[in-house]
Amino acid sequence: MKAKDFARAEELLMGAYQNYKDDPRGRRTACVHLGMMYRKTGRYEDAIRMLEMGMPFPAAFGELVMMYRSFAKTTKKSGDVAGRAEWCRRMFSVASIRATVMTLHKAGYSNGVDWERGAAWIEDIRRQCGSIYAYHFTGEQVAGDTLLTEADYKAMRETMSA
Repeated sequence: MKAKDFARAEELLMGAYQNYKDDPRGRRTACVHLGMMYRKTGRYEDAIRMLEMGMPFPAAFGELVMMYRSFAKTTKKSGDVAGRAEWCRRMFSVASIRATVMTLHKAGYSNGVDWERGAAWIEDIRRQCGSIYAYHFTGEQVAGDTLLTEADYKAMRETMSA
């Protein structure tokens, strides 16, 4: 995609974001797509901010983990142990949150995720902890996690022992 296409896409997605001010689902969808576009263009801080706002939609979790995994690998190569630990902690937090959100079902439905309940729960974490990155890896995998790989957990264990 050409730079001018990204500029036009950003313009349209920001318009959608602003037009959905009374529709949280539409607004979250616009945030996820903006975050994906920002990631592809290297605007990582903007991507993280928009993807966090796009939670609890599944694509937001996946995009964040993909970015944090990449950052953890980069910091490992540069020898930045503290930086790698932070990116691993963020990956773990995102996976922990997603695993819980996916268990929040709408009343009377065994399969439907209650996205609004998930969003409210995530906001509670932000309010209480100052960010969504409140979870710390203790060596155990997240029950129900489908985002992190064995290699991710191995990297987290290595980081803990460093």
